[in-house]
Amino acid sequence: MKKLLCLLTAAALCLSLGACGGGKNKEHEYILSLLEQGEYDKAIQVIEILRDGEEGTKPQPVQTAATEAPAAEPSATQTPPSPTVPLSAGLTDRQKLAADTVKAFLESKGDAAVKEFEEVTGSKARPVTVTHAMEYRVGNWDGKGTNAHCMLIWLDMDVACDGGVDDSVRILLDMDTGKCYNSMDIDWSLIDACGGTPTNKEEFNTIALNSYHSYVAYGNEFIWADMEIREELTQEELAAINEALK
Repeated sequence: MKKLLCLLTAAALCLSLGACGGGKNKEHEYILSLLEQGEYDKAIQVIEILRDGEEGTKPQPVQTAATEAPAAEPSATQTPPSPTVPLSAGLTDRQKLAADTVKAFLESKGDAAVKEFEEVTGSKARPVTVTHAMEYRVGNWDGKGTNAHCMLIWLDMDVACDGGVDDSVRILLDMDTGKCYNSMDIDWSLIDACGGTPTNKEEFNTIALNSYHSYVAYGNEFIWADMEIREELTQEELAAINEALK
């Protein structure tokens, strides 16, 4: 009886997801594979995450300040200004969002950090390159059924930060709120305070940004949980973004 109920529920949710415009081949193939393996409950949870993302988490633009304000100390939750020129020609919506997010970061902080790297080291910095990017969804991160929807971006770039230098920067764009986080300003106290178990979105985004480093650099199987959905951009898509950023 449970198998029948799960199959009927999964079928209904698939139809609902398709009606909302979320019928992406890779996601549907993953759901079907779960059903074939008898993972009915897991299939339903994945579909619910996707459906919630389609219905209630439209990508939000990077937030901008309404008026000019005095400079503030940087923080991992500081919202960068919008890029002065939107990078839109010839890119998909997901590519546009990634490119505009990177450009906003460079204008607000990244370019200055590159310049400082060159002054400190006396060396020419490498061109900024987007090497990884993904649209990321995960459900029930707080144990209360709350979903998260964001974009994660990895930049190969030479920067000066924290009294030293680094060769990469990670960015997290919260697609529910439009707020940006970056690894140069990560607030480690948030991670220490919650002990790795987030109690609010601010803590979760900080932990996810930190975990993204381990996912890319060390090949971890997932960022937060095995139920997450990672839609990674292809090398061709990344190449188009990097061309737009030149």
